[in-house]
Amino acid sequence: GKSITNNMPFDGSTPRVDEGEEILSCVYAPGNNRARVKIEAIVPAVYTDTPTNAVLALFKDNSCSGATGIRLPNTGASSGHFIRLTSVIDISDMNPFALALHIGPKTNGPTLTVGDRFNEFGLPYLVITEIGYIEQTGYIYLEDLSGRLVTENYEKINLE
Repeated sequence: GKSITNNMPFDGSTPRVDEGEEILSCVYAPGNNRARVKIEAIVPAVYTDTPTNAVLALFKDNSCSGATGIRLPNTGASSGHFIRLTSVIDISDMNPFALALHIGPKTNGPTLTVGDRFNEFGLPYLVITEIGYIEQTGYIYLEDLSGRLVTENYEKINLE
């Protein structure tokens, strides 16, 4: 578990990489240079000693790409809440990029505790889904739910 005291303002400003505390980081290498990457950040068990708002922010190469916040009552060690954040990033090249997840209480004073529940199954994690596409013009593709083409001979159908 990690005890977090560095605050991250719960206001109209964009979170900065020097706010809150980093609880998870990784480097991701895209497989397609014309893709979108959906990132889901899940922090399964967060609790606090004093009621506060908790702010969760996702950073791509030190720039904020998503943020959310929730209100935590004084739960103490007897319970906790999960925080979830989803962000979509457009990819324009194949260069790897850094992802970092930061969390912090709204103001100075409260302590957030993250990741000490369920024998380490309460640790934060990222689910990264890359959605690539191929652009074709002049053709129609029909697919059923299994992803197979529906045409008799599985060939392209020319647009008219």
